[in-house]
Amino acid sequence: MKRTFVITFSGVVRKIFDEQPIVQMVDMLRTLGGDTTFIYLADDPADKIEEWLDLHGLPHVLVLGKDKNCVQQMHRITHEWGYHVDFVIEPDPARVVSLVNAGFPVLGYFHPYYAKNSWRPDHQFSITPWDEIKDSIAKQQSMRANDHRSDEE
Repeated sequence: MKRTFVITFSGVVRKIFDEQPIVQMVDMLRTLGGDTTFIYLADDPADKIEEWLDLHGLPHVLVLGKDKNCVQQMHRITHEWGYHVDFVIEPDPARVVSLVNAGFPVLGYFHPYYAKNSWRPDHQFSITPWDEIKDSIAKQQSMRANDHRSDEE
Protein backbone atom coordinates (compact mmCIF):
# COMPACT_ATOMS: atom_id res chain seq x y z
CA MET A 1 0.00 0.00 0.00
CA LYS A 2 1.38 3.38 -1.06
CA ARG A 3 1.85 6.08 1.55
CA THR A 4 1.51 9.80 0.84
CA PHE A 5 3.89 12.30 2.41
CA VAL A 6 3.28 16.05 2.07
CA ILE A 7 6.55 17.90 2.58
CA THR A 8 7.33 21.58 2.85
CA PHE A 9 10.20 22.05 0.43
CA SER A 10 12.21 25.00 1.82
CA GLY A 11 13.66 24.28 5.23
CA VAL A 12 13.06 20.53 4.97
CA VAL A 13 14.51 19.36 1.64
CA ARG A 14 16.39 22.44 0.50
CA LYS A 15 18.23 25.05 2.53
CA ILE A 16 16.33 28.32 2.59
CA PHE A 17 19.22 30.67 1.92
CA ASP A 18 21.43 28.99 -0.69
CA GLU A 19 19.18 26.40 -2.37
CA GLN A 20 21.50 23.52 -1.47
CA PRO A 21 19.99 20.18 -0.44
CA ILE A 22 19.62 19.28 3.22
CA VAL A 23 21.55 16.04 2.95
CA GLN A 24 19.95 14.21 5.89
CA MET A 25 16.43 14.71 4.53
CA VAL A 26 17.39 14.00 0.92
CA ASP A 27 18.92 10.68 2.01
CA MET A 28 15.82 9.80 4.03
CA LEU A 29 13.45 10.61 1.14
CA ARG A 30 15.50 8.53 -1.28
CA THR A 31 15.28 5.61 1.19
CA LEU A 32 11.48 5.93 1.48
CA GLY A 33 10.99 6.42 -2.27
CA GLY A 34 9.59 3.11 -3.52
CA ASP A 35 6.18 2.86 -1.90
CA THR A 36 5.69 6.54 -1.14
CA THR A 37 3.95 9.33 -3.02
CA PHE A 38 5.68 12.65 -2.38
CA ILE A 39 3.81 15.94 -2.61
CA TYR A 40 5.94 19.03 -2.06
CA LEU A 41 4.72 22.45 -0.93
CA ALA A 42 6.90 25.26 -2.22
CA ASP A 43 7.00 29.03 -2.59
CA ASP A 44 8.89 28.83 -5.90
CA PRO A 45 7.28 27.92 -9.25
CA ALA A 46 6.51 24.20 -9.58
CA ASP A 47 8.66 23.72 -12.71
CA LYS A 48 11.70 25.15 -10.92
CA ILE A 49 11.16 22.82 -7.93
CA GLU A 50 10.57 19.79 -10.17
CA GLU A 51 13.82 20.54 -11.99
CA TRP A 52 15.66 20.78 -8.64
CA LEU A 53 14.11 17.48 -7.44
CA ASP A 54 15.09 15.73 -10.68
CA LEU A 55 18.63 17.13 -10.46
CA HIS A 56 18.99 15.64 -6.96
CA GLY A 57 17.30 12.34 -7.79
CA LEU A 58 14.28 12.81 -5.56
CA PRO A 59 10.94 11.22 -6.39
CA HIS A 60 7.89 13.46 -6.67
CA VAL A 61 4.33 13.25 -7.87
CA LEU A 62 3.09 16.75 -7.32
CA VAL A 63 4.52 20.18 -6.46
CA LEU A 64 2.05 22.74 -5.13
CA GLY A 65 2.33 26.34 -4.07
CA LYS A 66 2.52 26.68 -0.30
CA ASP A 67 -0.84 27.96 0.91
CA LYS A 68 -1.01 30.23 3.98
CA ASN A 69 -3.86 28.12 5.33
CA CYS A 70 -2.12 24.76 5.61
CA VAL A 71 -5.19 22.95 6.98
CA GLN A 72 -7.33 24.01 4.02
CA GLN A 73 -4.57 22.90 1.70
CA MET A 74 -4.42 19.43 3.32
CA HIS A 75 -8.20 19.13 2.95
CA ARG A 76 -7.92 20.02 -0.74
CA ILE A 77 -5.18 17.40 -1.20
CA THR A 78 -7.37 14.75 0.44
CA HIS A 79 -10.83 15.70 -0.81
CA GLU A 80 -10.26 17.35 -4.20
CA TRP A 81 -7.28 15.30 -5.40
CA GLY A 82 -8.07 12.07 -3.56
CA TYR A 83 -4.79 11.51 -1.72
CA HIS A 84 -4.80 10.05 1.78
CA VAL A 85 -2.21 12.13 3.67
CA ASP A 86 -0.26 9.70 5.83
CA PHE A 87 2.34 12.16 7.02
CA VAL A 88 3.22 15.85 6.77
CA ILE A 89 6.79 17.08 7.26
CA GLU A 90 6.85 20.76 8.24
CA PRO A 91 9.53 23.10 9.73
CA ASP A 92 7.22 25.86 11.02
CA PRO A 93 5.93 25.12 14.56
CA ALA A 94 2.81 27.26 14.08
CA ARG A 95 1.82 25.23 11.02
CA VAL A 96 2.65 22.00 12.88
CA VAL A 97 0.20 22.97 15.65
CA SER A 98 -2.54 23.86 13.13
CA LEU A 99 -2.13 20.58 11.27
CA VAL A 100 -2.05 18.44 14.43
CA ASN A 101 -5.15 20.21 15.75
CA ALA A 102 -6.88 19.40 12.45
CA GLY A 103 -6.04 15.71 12.86
CA PHE A 104 -3.09 15.32 10.48
CA PRO A 105 -0.01 13.32 11.56
CA VAL A 106 2.95 15.71 11.40
CA LEU A 107 6.70 15.45 11.78
CA GLY A 108 8.14 18.81 12.80
CA TYR A 109 11.55 19.05 11.13
CA PHE A 110 13.80 21.38 13.11
CA HIS A 111 17.38 21.52 11.91
CA PRO A 112 19.54 24.02 13.84
CA TYR A 113 21.42 25.23 10.75
CA TYR A 114 18.78 25.30 8.02
CA ALA A 115 15.66 26.71 9.66
CA LYS A 116 14.54 30.28 10.10
CA ASN A 117 15.08 31.47 13.66
CA SER A 118 11.33 31.96 14.08
CA TRP A 119 10.82 28.24 13.28
CA ARG A 120 12.95 27.08 16.18
CA PRO A 121 10.84 25.57 18.99
CA ASP A 122 12.76 27.66 21.54
CA HIS A 123 12.21 30.97 19.69
CA GLN A 124 10.96 33.72 21.99
CA PHE A 125 8.40 36.04 20.45
CA SER A 126 8.20 39.47 22.01
CA ILE A 127 4.90 41.21 22.63
CA THR A 128 4.69 44.98 22.29
CA PRO A 129 3.51 46.53 25.57
CA TRP A 130 0.07 48.20 25.39
CA ASP A 131 1.42 51.59 26.49
CA GLU A 132 3.95 51.52 23.65
CA ILE A 133 1.15 50.79 21.15
CA LYS A 134 -0.96 53.67 22.52
CA ASP A 135 2.01 56.06 22.33
CA SER A 136 2.68 55.04 18.73
CA ILE A 137 -0.95 55.64 17.75
CA ALA A 138 -1.00 59.02 19.48
CA LYS A 139 2.21 60.03 17.68
CA GLN A 140 0.76 59.01 14.28
CA GLN A 141 -2.46 60.94 14.96
CA SER A 142 -0.48 64.02 15.94
CA MET A 143 1.65 63.79 12.80
CA ARG A 144 -1.47 63.49 10.62
CA ALA A 145 -3.09 66.47 12.35
CA ASN A 146 0.00 68.59 11.75
CA ASP A 147 0.53 67.48 8.14
CA HIS A 148 -0.64 70.35 5.96
CA ARG A 149 0.64 69.02 2.63
CA SER A 150 -2.85 68.26 1.38
CA ASP A 151 -4.42 71.52 2.55
CA GLU A 152 -5.57 73.75 -0.28
CA GLU A 153 -4.34 77.30 -0.18
